[in-house]
Amino acid sequence: MFLNKVTDAVKIYQGALSSLALTTVDTIDRTDFNSMVVSLNVGDVFGAPSAKSITAQVTHCATANGTYTDYTSDRSGAALLTITAANTSNTMEVDLQSANKYIKIISAATYTGGSSPYTNRAVNVILGGGHTLPPA
Repeated sequence: MFLNKVTDAVKIYQGALSSLALTTVDTIDRTDFNSMVVSLNVGDVFGAPSAKSITAQVTHCATANGTYTDYTSDRSGAALLTITAANTSNTMEVDLQSANKYIKIISAATYTGGSSPYTNRAVNVILGGGHTLPPA
């Protein structure tokens, strides 16, 4: 579940912690926004896996309930962020000018070995490049 704060120029989605293997950010209507920053935050890794990979992938679709596909921007390339270390954060900037109206962020965790490995992680999204100027 995502908390939503809206102003005229920026829309922020703050993620809740999740330890599930696969999580999906709620559908985001990107109307009036041409860019976004995605932040992936990974906590401790439990269960002693020998390798781990936590990703955040931007997907898009023309309709809110349609089939989402991986998004690749003409300007910023593949919208995929990968972290392989515990207690790490990273961000990616994504040009949304060629994206469909609706986007979702899919976060996945994969592990090699270990005993029921998991990690807590959160994805935060900030939409920018708004078509509406902030109030003066």
